[in-house]
Amino acid sequence: MSALTLIALIVTGGCEPLDPHPPAEDLAGNYERLHGVWVFHGSEPVEVEVADRLELTVGEGGSLGFLLQVFAVNGRECQLEGVAQSRSGGFVYSEGATGNTCSLSFEAHDRRVLVTDSQSGCGVAHCGDPGAMDRLSFRLVEEE
Repeated sequence: MSALTLIALIVTGGCEPLDPHPPAEDLAGNYERLHGVWVFHGSEPVEVEVADRLELTVGEGGSLGFLLQVFAVNGRECQLEGVAQSRSGGFVYSEGATGNTCSLSFEAHDRRVLVTDSQSGCGVAHCGDPGAMDRLSFRLVEEE
């Protein structure tokens, strides 16, 4: 194993990238992310297990349609739907004016998709929480 491959495995959490630039058809499907959120009932916080969802579809011209639903603190549900364009290493969605931009990237790793909100613009605009949509790893849900 080369040093570059080893570094890539460390950066991606041990998941080897599928293809540096996979087509939308390879990513289409339903994904989920299970985690806990704190919900406040009176003075006692309670941790509740939730499932974030990511639905990916093939869009026009090789783009990637998406519906992202995440749960933030106190069980607040945040949703963002759009079309990500093909870019080097994955797909990118952008909206908003300069200085207040929401930009999400979607990268494939094994049977997972990593969603990154590097500037926190999407989390702030759609959830009121800067970290709500950043560095989320979704696993492919198997069809039954």
